[in-house]
Amino acid sequence: MTMGSGRRYTDEQIMFVLGLLVEGSTREQVVRAFTSRFPSHPYPFGPKQVKYIKQGYGKHPDYG
Repeated sequence: MTMGSGRRYTDEQIMFVLGLLVEGSTREQVVRAFTSRFPSHPYPFGPKQVKYIKQGYGKHPDYG
């Protein structure tokens, strides 16, 4: 996470979430895996955040 960009998620976190979704994980499973893998993430993380990442980055060419 870079301070100047205003992004809440790193590239690693975005790829982690998208990878789980591609594998068929449910939003709830993604939330559990994310909070386990990134326990010091400074913002709350729930199903709405999974949806946000999927919609915001799922078709982005950098995360394709």
